[in-house]
Amino acid sequence: MTIKIYRGAKQYNSIQTVPDIIYDNLLKYILFHMLELYGTHGTSSAIAQKILKSNAFRPGRGKSRAGRGVYFWRKGEYSDYLAIAWWKFRFPKGSGNGAIIHVVLSIKKEEYLNTDEFDLKEAIIRLSKRLKKGSERQLAAIYDLFVYNLEKKQNVKYKVLEARVPTPPNTFCPEYPLSLIGVPHVYVVRHVDCIEIKGIKECKQ
Repeated sequence: MTIKIYRGAKQYNSIQTVPDIIYDNLLKYILFHMLELYGTHGTSSAIAQKILKSNAFRPGRGKSRAGRGVYFWRKGEYSDYLAIAWWKFRFPKGSGNGAIIHVVLSIKKEEYLNTDEFDLKEAIIRLSKRLKKGSERQLAAIYDLFVYNLEKKQNVKYKVLEARVPTPPNTFCPEYPLSLIGVPHVYVVRHVDCIEIKGIKECKQ
């Protein structure tokens, strides 16, 4: 994350040149107003190289469970494992090697929405019942509508949602302890300007 610091008309490009009072205020701002979220994304090696070259992800649309956006498994004990499982599920054998893309998402705290919180889940359920929708594609539309209404009401743009989504089919991730830790968490990035690629790990078929 690149931060330019100004004092009046003067810009400080190096943190070492910033006066102590500005440095202290900057640290307070980062600590209390900024979030860094870490995640993994599984795809083919060819697509990963295209993403790395362009330094840009394309937000998915359609029937993704928690609405439109780029999906990342929340960094944890099984995030790499789930990224590999997703690649194997989406890309048939013989289509080449896979890759795990490691990223950091840098956003303001008010740009983050955790849809797994109890009150928000209840509100999403009520919206679903009111609209009488339940298919995979319809669920995505419900999340998009819910977030749109919330953004309009609160006058804010949510760049990242946190949600829970099912794992890839058990055939591709038989070692994931679903009964122990439940459905995994993902970050759904709706505005890709907050994504920074930290590294790519190649995976063989």
